[in-house]
Amino acid sequence: GTILHYDEGRRQTQIASLTKIMTAILAVENIENFDEEVKITKEALTVPGTVVGCPTSVFCNGNRMYAGEKVAVGDLFKAMLLNSANDAATALAIHISGTEEKFVEKMNQKAKSMGLIDTHFCTSSGLEIDGRENECYSSAYDIARIGAASMKYDLIWDTMKISEGQFYSTDGKYMHQLKNTDLLLGNISNCLGGKTGFTPLAGKSLLMGSTDATGKHKIISVLLNDENRWDDMKLLVNWINNNYEWK
Repeated sequence: GTILHYDEGRRQTQIASLTKIMTAILAVENIENFDEEVKITKEALTVPGTVVGCPTSVFCNGNRMYAGEKVAVGDLFKAMLLNSANDAATALAIHISGTEEKFVEKMNQKAKSMGLIDTHFCTSSGLEIDGRENECYSSAYDIARIGAASMKYDLIWDTMKISEGQFYSTDGKYMHQLKNTDLLLGNISNCLGGKTGFTPLAGKSLLMGSTDATGKHKIISVLLNDENRWDDMKLLVNWINNNYEWK
């Protein structure tokens, strides 16, 4: 709960896929069995941007999911956090609440219960809704608090530490490749993992978890709308380690 550095921390802005950390929290809290099967709907596949099989909106180098395919919850969870796949996040939302709209209501109820006054979610993936972009926002302060809250679930952070992988449909017919979008994974000392975000409106964002030199104390760092997010995150984490110690 201690703020080590604070710069425009309460400025409300779009946050893109950093939203998926809240989606992950609700998935862990609402799904008991991550081997549970999810039938992929057409609605989940119509989302734009990064999806399973397409690491960017203009580049596809793997198999996309298809309508009717059955996938385990745990694999959608990995695709959402590693690949930042919008279709995986949407499929989980529909699985949990029946519709994405109802899931978003649950997200905003959770934000309210956490006392997050700078936050309003629009989608489970972080994609802004056309014409309603100003309704989709959070702040670095609120996102850091969501990140801190997510740390009580080892599954979220164990997943974000995975560099790459693959998963199959539950019938074994279709294989999908996964690669972590976090370029700092393994390149920052004491890194616990992180989550990237990008839309043209939100810009490039990054949440990173790390520890102090002893490994006992956890630190959450958040950068929003930062073109130099990789270098700036390194600077920020190094600055913390050089200027603070826990006694």
